[in-house]
Amino acid sequence: MKFKNFVLKGILFFSFLLYSPTLLWANVEVEVQLSDTTLFLGDEITAQLKVDGTQENVELSLPQIDGLMFRQLGRPSASSQTVIINGKKSSFSGLIYSIGISATIKGRYNIPGIEVIHDGQRYQSQGFEINVKEAGNQVRMKLILASSKSRIYVNEPVKITLKWYVQDDIEDYNFRFPLLADKDKLKLELSDSGKSNEVTDLSVDGFKVPFFKKTETLEGEVFGVYQVEFLIFPADPGVLNISPASVTVMVRAGTELKKDFVGRVVRTPKLTRAFSASTPLKLQVLPIPVENRPSTYSGGVGEFGMSITADNTLVKVGDPIELTIRITGEGRYETIEPPLLSEIQEFKDNFVVVDSLQPGDIKDNSIEFKQTIRPRHDDVTRIPPVEFSFFNPVTERFRTVKSNSIPLKVLTAGRLKKDEIVSYTDKPKTEVESFTRQKTGLYSNYLFEDALTSEKQEMYWVLLLFFPPAVYLVVLIMTNRYRRLKRDVSLVRAKSAKSKSNKRLKIARKLIGDQGNEFYLELSNTLRGYVGDKLNLGAGQFTPVDINTLVAEKKLSENCGASLNSILEEIDRYRFMQQQHGKADRQGLFERVSVLMKKLEKEI
Repeated sequence: MKFKNFVLKGILFFSFLLYSPTLLWANVEVEVQLSDTTLFLGDEITAQLKVDGTQENVELSLPQIDGLMFRQLGRPSASSQTVIINGKKSSFSGLIYSIGISATIKGRYNIPGIEVIHDGQRYQSQGFEINVKEAGNQVRMKLILASSKSRIYVNEPVKITLKWYVQDDIEDYNFRFPLLADKDKLKLELSDSGKSNEVTDLSVDGFKVPFFKKTETLEGEVFGVYQVEFLIFPADPGVLNISPASVTVMVRAGTELKKDFVGRVVRTPKLTRAFSASTPLKLQVLPIPVENRPSTYSGGVGEFGMSITADNTLVKVGDPIELTIRITGEGRYETIEPPLLSEIQEFKDNFVVVDSLQPGDIKDNSIEFKQTIRPRHDDVTRIPPVEFSFFNPVTERFRTVKSNSIPLKVLTAGRLKKDEIVSYTDKPKTEVESFTRQKTGLYSNYLFEDALTSEKQEMYWVLLLFFPPAVYLVVLIMTNRYRRLKRDVSLVRAKSAKSKSNKRLKIARKLIGDQGNEFYLELSNTLRGYVGDKLNLGAGQFTPVDINTLVAEKKLSENCGASLNSILEEIDRYRFMQQQHGKADRQGLFERVSVLMKKLEKEI
């Protein structure tokens, strides 16, 4: 009996070991790779944290160290790859985190590692060291941030100028300008100045910003200058702090000997990392004064002028006139409200006015408001000028301007006597000279030629008879096509392959300037996804064996198969090498993938 209990317990124990591998045999490894071990004050370096062994139930735990700041950059990416180098096989299946590291105090920091929590267990990466320095003048470049004013009023435009002075041979750069994060709140827009210069797009915090190029002499030395000017419109009174702009660059500093992928010693460019930052800005934003504010003030801040136009100047009493009120000048137009014509005495006396509350139409450095008015009597001889009040921040005073006036002719609306009214059964009364017999059988009394309008039905009304059946046929054809595609999965994949690959290429293009593996991962997914969708292949890793099989089955030419193998191998090699590659190398690889995609579209 005891022996049977012992055997039963043994079976239960081994069953526990068999069905609980995650508890006993879990193999989670954490590794960190730094983009640089030297960090300048005001700059940020990137740590790539690789969690191998799991893709679920992972929580990141960032270190808490005085003087250093850690932040997670975006969501982690899941990856599963197998790489064979010199006959050695290595696999990875897990998550990759990007972590930004910045500092407020210089010095040398020893970080014990970065932790992750998985199923209640803590896993820690290897420790690493960071040396924090002041930027100093270690590179021949400089950033200057300036504003046209330091004291402004609410909604007053202020120009922010950013200049990047460069002398060194820049291989790659990472530009940061926190002001762009508040672009919607500050109504940020590009200034028109400098458009005549040569323009170059630079990537700043993920935005493509047009800088114009020129040369300047600074402290006796000639620099190449990239300059951009923004206009901002602060809407809240108080102190507006503008954080400094910064740029991290890789500068060519000669060459060095390194081993390439296959172990050969080659001469490669030696790159040195450098950093520069501007000084911060502080703006004092004042509220619009209440004292001496006119009743016609409607929110304008700047310097403006005004004009009015009318769609018709020959009307009858009670006829509508569409008035266009146009305000031009320098300032923020979104805050300007339409003038109230009902508050102007001459409009009250001579016109029926219902004030329009519709927003204006902003275009070509102006804003236009539409307003309908109706003359009350035939004594009206003009449309009076309209007043507009605004606050001028230069003179710090309110100002009221008047538009032009418009001459107007108002005709009397004639009234018929009772015995002058003619019905369709009556004969024309020849003694009434103001009545005219028409060929169509209508009798009318009118004051000017355009008082009568034709009521003849046009041919386009006949099109309404054909429109409903045409719509029905189009919907029927599209519905049948949709049902056919839904039943044929392979056809759906093949037809959507090109659009999917184009979207992936656009994403890869945006990632060219970023460091990390996301660019190479997107290129790999573009090629593998396109071939798989076009040929209705199963999901899974797309290996050289699969490509050779496609070539053997004549589904892919030998030339395209060799190019596909070569580029995919190169992409995988770059994804797992620690060396950072420059933007020019990434751009070249992107162009090669684009050319290969065009060849695949013709063959498959």
